[in-house]
Amino acid sequence: MSIKDNKISALFKTLDKLFWLIWLAFPVLIILTVKKVLGQDAVIAVIEQQSPGCAELIPQVGNFSSAGKLLAFTYLSAEFAFYAALLGIAHMTIHHFARGRIFVEATLRALGIVGLMIAAWPVFDLIALNIVHYAWTLTNDMKSFEPHYLFDVGPFGVGLLILTLRAALQHAIALKQENELTI
Repeated sequence: MSIKDNKISALFKTLDKLFWLIWLAFPVLIILTVKKVLGQDAVIAVIEQQSPGCAELIPQVGNFSSAGKLLAFTYLSAEFAFYAALLGIAHMTIHHFARGRIFVEATLRALGIVGLMIAAWPVFDLIALNIVHYAWTLTNDMKSFEPHYLFDVGPFGVGLLILTLRAALQHAIALKQENELTI
């Protein structure tokens, strides 16, 4: 094993340890997000002072009905589940890399799943956000329904880039295997 290989292996082992720190911070992030969602009163008061009438456009989950709160926390739970799955796959992939398993089928599978998840997330998020906002109008938690049309192109593009890198890596693995069979 060369010095360069040792440095790369050490890098992946360090990243593997950092992912464990991220997992430890994840519950804290969830708690802080829930507190922020429920404690928007101070922010709403400032917005109302600066722009009268605009604050009523912001969903105030803390004042919602039980059904409205359930919808909000279901939506938040879906977001946290998405990020937990993404972190889990990334951590598993880094864990494999730290053990020298880089150009293998598991890497291709992980890249494919991550690429699809990231590319599909903006579509799911846009649809889910509109459904939740419409449901809030049905439960009288919001006065009117204004559909959201803002499609987040960034994550969609990153997902497609990852899928493209996966295809390139798959081709590289096939070339490597073909080269190993050549006498």
